[in-house]
Amino acid sequence: MSIENYRLEFRKIAKEYARHTAEKLKGFAVGEQKQMQQKLTWAIIFSMITLLLIVGGLVFLRHTDETNMIILAILEGVAGIGIVISIFLFHNYRTIKNRVVILKEVIASKEHEVVVNKLHQFSFAKIQKLPAWDIATILKWGTLPFVKSGIYAIYCFKNNPDAYFSPIYVGKSVDIWKRWKQHANTLVKVATGEKGQETKYEKMITYLNHHQLTVDDLSFCVLQENYSDNAVVFKKLETHWMEMTGARTRGWNSVR
Repeated sequence: MSIENYRLEFRKIAKEYARHTAEKLKGFAVGEQKQMQQKLTWAIIFSMITLLLIVGGLVFLRHTDETNMIILAILEGVAGIGIVISIFLFHNYRTIKNRVVILKEVIASKEHEVVVNKLHQFSFAKIQKLPAWDIATILKWGTLPFVKSGIYAIYCFKNNPDAYFSPIYVGKSVDIWKRWKQHANTLVKVATGEKGQETKYEKMITYLNHHQLTVDDLSFCVLQENYSDNAVVFKKLETHWMEMTGARTRGWNSVR
């Protein structure tokens, strides 16, 4: 099946998917907005404390002696720390505010393509900031040093995901690095024609070939660690990330 056929297939289910994800995002947007207000509140508090310290320092300058100079130096040092913290909090506030704006657009939108694209734009922006590994590194290294169990993604964002297709696969494993090695070995074999009848891998290779890319352009990342022994909770985590990225409806998870 060609990429064009996949796009037609995904377009048919996009409307239903968009309605579902818009409902899920309502609660998510509320949480983001609450976090935004907290960041703003703390930023204002630290800014006021910093301002008071600066004013206090100016008052001390009018009565300069050795003791006051020491106190002044301490006040200015604390004020400097306050400035740094305030800047950091205001930056976080602006970042979260931008996310909330996107989420509100998703909720308010009536066009299903817009809803889906906004949702995945939000997710992809977060994913691209995560540490990632390529196939060569996975095949070379023995194990992943800091994560054992969790939700992972295989993706290729060399070309921006379009309205009907998301080049991403989401999976779960209690041993992520071992599972990645299995993926990497199979992908190499399918790409070189050594192995066939592996639908999801063939789909990845079809996409790469269509865009004149190779398996070396794929990235592997950990989306979320799993700390629960409950299989149902683990499955829900995987489902959540499939929905957020569109992997199951518009991506490489849609065909087994």
